Amino acid sequence: MKRNNIYKMVLIPFLMVLAAISFFFYRMYQKDTTSIEHFVASYKKSEKAISGFSIPFFALNLNYTTGLDQDIKIYNQITGSMKMPGASGERKIMVKEAIARNTYLLDQLSKTNESEHKADSAIKELKANAVVLSGLSSLIKNDAELGNTATEIADLCKKEFNNLSAYKRIILKKTNEANEILQNTEEGKASLNLPVTIRTESLDSISKEFKNLNNSTKAAYILFQSLVQ
Repeated sequence: MKRNNIYKMVLIPFLMVLAAISFFFYRMYQKDTTSIEHFVASYKKSEKAISGFSIPFFALNLNYTTGLDQDIKIYNQITGSMKMPGASGERKIMVKEAIARNTYLLDQLSKTNESEHKADSAIKELKANAVVLSGLSSLIKNDAELGNTATEIADLCKKEFNNLSAYKRIILKKTNEANEILQNTEEGKASLNLPVTIRTESLDSISKEFKNLNNSTKAAYILFQSLVQ
């Protein structure tokens, strides 16, 4: 009888400790798997937000860059009219046309502000979730690789966003500068040097960089998925 009581006194606390340890590791595992799920959700959210920012933006700029030949023609006509006496009326009409084109572009670019803000917020959330994954426990298979890959994905998404923002800022800056010069030209204050609003080489370079970054991000996410399985 006494021996049974001793067994109970030893066994019950042991089982309680074992249960507590099991519960602790179960909770840790659940926390890790939830963190992975949150990261996946935030990645998909970021991908959608970046796409929402880039698709209309690139479509707008595609139309814009295809119209550069027309801009060059208009600017050359304006410059030519400045060398001709009595051509101020014709020059004002051409200047107004060029300003109207640039003003339309600025208006369309301003409509991407909301999607730009959404993309920025989504990426901040993604980076925060990537930081959490850097602290995964060893209960998760490939814990270190998952954390490193998550960080890489977040960094690449941020670079994609920065690329798009830079693309947008260049066009905004150059278009505003062109409008200022055109306005001065209309008032007869400008020189004969009228620049094209933006160089197609700059846009092409940034566009290619964005596509390369986007492909790298997708490849990193495929690796992440393979590590989770």
